[in-house]
Amino acid sequence: MKLSICIVGCDPVAKTLISEISNLKEHFLLYFADTDVNNAKSYCEIYGGQDYFGDYISAIKDPRIDALYVGDPENFTIENIESAIANFKHMLVSRNIFRDQEKYRKLNDISRTTDVKIMIAESFRFLPSVDKCKQIISRGYIGSLRMIQIQIDRFEESTKSEKTECDGELWSYGLHCIDILLNIIGFPRTLYAVRLPQVIKTMESEDGIVMIFKFKEEITGLVNSSRASLFNQDKHIVNITGSEGCITFNINDDQLIVETRSTKRTVRLMSGGPDTARGVSLMVQSFRENILNNDQSVMSCKESNKNYAVAMTAYASMESGKSLPVNPITSEI
Repeated sequence: MKLSICIVGCDPVAKTLISEISNLKEHFLLYFADTDVNNAKSYCEIYGGQDYFGDYISAIKDPRIDALYVGDPENFTIENIESAIANFKHMLVSRNIFRDQEKYRKLNDISRTTDVKIMIAESFRFLPSVDKCKQIISRGYIGSLRMIQIQIDRFEESTKSEKTECDGELWSYGLHCIDILLNIIGFPRTLYAVRLPQVIKTMESEDGIVMIFKFKEEITGLVNSSRASLFNQDKHIVNITGSEGCITFNINDDQLIVETRSTKRTVRLMSGGPDTARGVSLMVQSFRENILNNDQSVMSCKESNKNYAVAMTAYASMESGKSLPVNPITSEI
């Protein structure tokens, strides 16, 4: 059965997701909605969509559409959320909704009482490399877990001469790193975060962040994420250290390196392109299966609250200059 999904908010940031959905034509029918009807029309023509809309409410009420990818939470109002629920439209929602506490609270409240499937679009939860690491760790190949280090180095040059508001590094890649740690280890006990000295002067938000986590059994997590790298080539490296070995991989690669004191081997992942693209593809397929099988979403609001709580604690730590306890969100945001 094909799932009809409408891309709500035709933003260039969503192109990877749109491309992955369009590559799964046997499973999906694409529709597009944007406040600029010409933009929606253009995306519809490029990606072989069924139809397009110049406003969100028309797409929400269209009986041909089963689900929405909300790529533009900023312009997707609380009334739109309520209308989507009333019209039984399942929702895959961009992580950017975290930035609007009122909307995210509303989404949480609704998710507890509705049969509509709501998933937060955290594609790193579906990375094949992370799943393979969890298998290797659970089988004891590297002994007991001691530390996970994640280094993200890339450069995003701004062409604007004046300071602009945009996603800081915590919202950009920091959330991805947080999800990797929580997926492998669990929920942290404490967190210390610092903003790195600013390099990109046209950014209002932080262009680099370091986070140090303490988990159960004194397991440590270290994240160093920057969009102001001095390297010519981007680095997206994860290193997992155990008492008897380690696992290293590049997030954009299709293999892991597993080392012990006496051995070193390469573990190949499933084929299908860069691991990040596979994560997006597996995420949208999981969303479809949740709907068709009436299953609980892997990245439901309840699960996403953990990532949200850690991110909010990181901001509080940056402001206070202190290591803080990380308290899980239970019922209210």
